Amino acid sequence: MTKKLFIQALTKFVVGLAIVMALLFIPAGTLSYWQAWLFISILFVPMLIVGIVLMIRNPELLRKSLDAKENEGEQKSVVTMSSLLFVAMFVMLPNHQLHVRRTGLGGCASLDRIIGTCLCGIRTM
Repeated sequence: MTKKLFIQALTKFVVGLAIVMALLFIPAGTLSYWQAWLFISILFVPMLIVGIVLMIRNPELLRKSLDAKENEGEQKSVVTMSSLLFVAMFVMLPNHQLHVRRTGLGGCASLDRIIGTCLCGIRTM
């Protein structure tokens, strides 16, 4: 385990966490947004655990995953599409976040309306 690898992994984790938090909480206008905290914990807690395990058991694999550059064309397209879908989720999410801001957390939209908004781009809330 090298100090440089640890710093690189920690930096990428913290920057990713900060970006996701900004994308979720700034449009919502509040930190009292339990759905965002749930999403962050579901996304980042396993990521942290895997990072720690890789740092201890297989630092070379962690180094490779941090410097991941896909060489195969098909794999590049899969990574590109998943990245676009991840960003699209954040583009569609402000409808729900604005609903939270307007109505308070007691009037949260149902899951089917959130999914409908994300899939169709139609404001259903």
